[in-house]
Amino acid sequence: MNYNRIYKNVNAARYQDEDPIWIVLGTVPGATGLMMMIILCLVVTSSIKYNRENNYNLFWYSHKLVALMYILLLVHAFRGPLRKQLNIVHHTPGCNFQNLSFPWPEPEFYHSPKSYSCDEEPKFGEIGCESYVWVSVPLIIYLGDVMYRMIRRSNSAQIVGSVCHADNVIELKMIKDGFKADPGQFILLQFPAISAFEWHPFSLTLCPTERSPVFSVHIRVCGDWSGKLQKLLFGNSTEECENRYVIEERCPKKIKLNLDGPFSSPMEDTTQYRLVLCVAGGIGITPFASFLNAFRTNEKYRKRFRRLYLIWTTKVVRAIGWFGELIHCLHKELWECNRPDILDVRFHFTSMDKNLCKDLPESCQEYVRKRLTYGRPIWKDIFNEIVSCHPGHKVGVFACGPKPLTEAIRSCCWKKYQKNTKFEFHQEVY
Repeated sequence: MNYNRIYKNVNAARYQDEDPIWIVLGTVPGATGLMMMIILCLVVTSSIKYNRENNYNLFWYSHKLVALMYILLLVHAFRGPLRKQLNIVHHTPGCNFQNLSFPWPEPEFYHSPKSYSCDEEPKFGEIGCESYVWVSVPLIIYLGDVMYRMIRRSNSAQIVGSVCHADNVIELKMIKDGFKADPGQFILLQFPAISAFEWHPFSLTLCPTERSPVFSVHIRVCGDWSGKLQKLLFGNSTEECENRYVIEERCPKKIKLNLDGPFSSPMEDTTQYRLVLCVAGGIGITPFASFLNAFRTNEKYRKRFRRLYLIWTTKVVRAIGWFGELIHCLHKELWECNRPDILDVRFHFTSMDKNLCKDLPESCQEYVRKRLTYGRPIWKDIFNEIVSCHPGHKVGVFACGPKPLTEAIRSCCWKKYQKNTKFEFHQEVY
């Protein structure tokens, strides 16, 4: 490493032949830069799909370190190794200083046809830090958002009812003072009795209205956190939940529940279209449930649409019981209003057992059986049917479910159809 023996204060090293590792670790830019690199590598590696799906907690907590990285970036340029000349007025860069005992090239030597006399030796100092100009504003905005969300979370929600449906699905009914939400939005839930740091997103299946402040979510039990929640709410009775339609419905013991939200999602754009195709796979029906509830209770939603297609694909027929009565009641109300053609519902079951409808409530067994198709949907035929029924229109397509399902819908939307019918794709990721 080059070391200027005449102008020692221009060197990053404290002495000649100093180990570069200690030069880096011994300075603020070196130490903070190394820490920021470690944080950035951790964030990037935890964001890989395999790591994110197999260790979501690592993904969640590592991204919280981004705030620390911004703080380190603020102080990164303090006491840096880069130097600048402080006395350019009295020592022009490139001039020949008369008192030099032996020649040595100056750090900032400019080839000039003239030589200049200098009043004093060059003096070098640290370059001023300006990183706060670029980092402080977004950091203040971020910290302000964090404080606002902490204030909003301070008022806990209250659980007024819980239902354990078939196929290990929990329905939570809650109330919270001042809580408002629109159909299609989602919220974050945290149970301190389970974890003090974990927040999980869930789509609203019922939004609060002027008549009722109750709102609800449906949670699929498929992990350690949701399994602990099921035991917290229902105790040891969860073993029967897979075989019975509804195992229990009651007001549970007082459990502290922190709530954050609501937050926007692509499903809110359903009201921007007069023709809507909703495709759900399994528990992916939840984003559409709040929309169906609003469609049932709010007259302005009905007037906006010309036709609403709802296609629900599931492996377990008992899953229809989650929202089967809601869909059936909505259909009857539309029939009484002489507008039954607005809603077109189709159920697709991948199981070939012909007696599976007996597992559903009697009130909706006949309704589901008439709209039941065994096997996966043939999306090409469905899209061509919509094109023939609505030529020259724009159709909003909303999908939520497994990746193979959403990818199949996306590919169908990208195709060019006759009669100038366009499909605009929207996806809810869960």
